[in-house]
Amino acid sequence: MTTTEAIEKLKKLRAHLGKMKPQENEDVNMFTAFNLQSAERHHSSFFAGLLAPGNPHRLGNAAIKKFLYYLWNDAVREEYYKPRNGNPVIIKSLPNTEILHTVAQDRQSLINLVEGDITVSTEVSINNNTKSTQKGFIDILVKISEKKEEAAPAAEVTPTAVKTVIVIENKTGTETHSDQLHNYENYIDAVYPDSKKIFVLLSPHSSIPINRGGDEQYNNRYCIFDYGQGQGVCKILEELIAELDIPPMKAGMTSKQRRKIKMILEDYKDIGSSP
Repeated sequence: MTTTEAIEKLKKLRAHLGKMKPQENEDVNMFTAFNLQSAERHHSSFFAGLLAPGNPHRLGNAAIKKFLYYLWNDAVREEYYKPRNGNPVIIKSLPNTEILHTVAQDRQSLINLVEGDITVSTEVSINNNTKSTQKGFIDILVKISEKKEEAAPAAEVTPTAVKTVIVIENKTGTETHSDQLHNYENYIDAVYPDSKKIFVLLSPHSSIPINRGGDEQYNNRYCIFDYGQGQGVCKILEELIAELDIPPMKAGMTSKQRRKIKMILEDYKDIGSSP
């Protein structure tokens, strides 16, 4: 769901709630009211909409910069894993910083990658592509290309013009399956051979990316990110909500616009920590 659609649904929800008597001490949340809190696609759509600077949320590129800021971390995760055949093992991840050193020297240079034209898409099909025989859908695909001159006519961005590609595989209630992680890598490597590439597994509890198809091994190309308030999605929302009341973000919105955006972010933050 895009931010625009969410705002329209919020208006309808308000009209509907005006005819209802709310239960004492119980807040109304637009996501739970529309039963959107558990569907993986809805979480992907919301987060993708937040990352897209051109969306009408008026947050600009603040969300995607914060995402990369918190993606750069040294945390190491361990996970107990039982393969289909063989004994259980403890899998230990690499820190994100080690993985990201292939595209950036430090946190600031990682954030600087977003300086350009950004497009964000969801459910991107890799099916029947001439450069890939794999099948599947990338949950969130971020493409960053060189910023075009304002006076230049709009043109479709070609793969060769894309500087950086960010692939986000979102798992809210399921685990990775088959060779989907490898499939996304193969597709991106084939279509965007000259671009910097960032692969991310987003999940509620920092799940370790495991190839559950053939080799059942830890995939060390994927960074790990979660929905939590420590360094995850909810932390990003928390900071955005606070910044809506201070310049320069405040200067670009009316009080009504800030109220609407803040309500949406707060509602999602309330349910986002446990999708």
